[in-house]
Amino acid sequence: MKQVQHRHPARRLAQVFALVLAVFAWSQASPADAMTFSLTRIEGPGFCKPACPLVIVASGQITNSSPQEFVNFLKAVPDISRIRSAVMLNSPGGNVVGALVLGLVWKEMNIAAYVAQPVSDSSGVSRQLRPGRCFSACAYALLGARSRVIPEGSQVGIHRMHVFQAPRDPAEGGFQSPYVFAPNNHVEVLRRYVATVGASPRVVDLAEAVGPESIKILTADEMRALKVSTAAPGGSKAKARSRPERQNTSQ
Repeated sequence: MKQVQHRHPARRLAQVFALVLAVFAWSQASPADAMTFSLTRIEGPGFCKPACPLVIVASGQITNSSPQEFVNFLKAVPDISRIRSAVMLNSPGGNVVGALVLGLVWKEMNIAAYVAQPVSDSSGVSRQLRPGRCFSACAYALLGARSRVIPEGSQVGIHRMHVFQAPRDPAEGGFQSPYVFAPNNHVEVLRRYVATVGASPRVVDLAEAVGPESIKILTADEMRALKVSTAAPGGSKAKARSRPERQNTSQ
């Protein structure tokens, strides 16, 4: 079984990574339901025989520290050769900077992402995948994956990039919108990132047209057209029972 390996960063990826860090200055406290990483073994008919490898489970809100926590998580695995470079992803969103950097990490590590929730038993074995969701900033992390599979029933949702701020007391200065929206240079960085990871920058245009209190659920046709999904809905790669490819990552 091949190992998960890090390749030397491509120049374009490095440039986008530097641009993301230079342009985005937004920072938010980590939520109580911040993203966590774990391992599960997916077994059952149609998965693998005779021995099934481990896959990574990423669940919760993405934070600024999620990319480093992901790398640290893999470094702590005693035998990296047991793991497929596949991530089972379920997230309501989170910090956009953390999502972009996490997506670049996944692209560099050749990760395959599945929007799904493994149902694990007490031994850490999953014999069922439930539909998952990847909303808001999560969609940008998802786009960084080498292949992106959204099984039937799972959802990808997008809306305008923003930061929430506490509204002012009218007695102390009047009404203030609870949202701070991204300036044009931030939106342009998003477009450049999306193009770099191989999806259509039109994803950003669609997202920026949807208010922060709403969410646009992408249809299967939209995900194909925008290259959000790399597998045809209903095809063998799009089914929740599909088998992740065995890939390499390195430290």
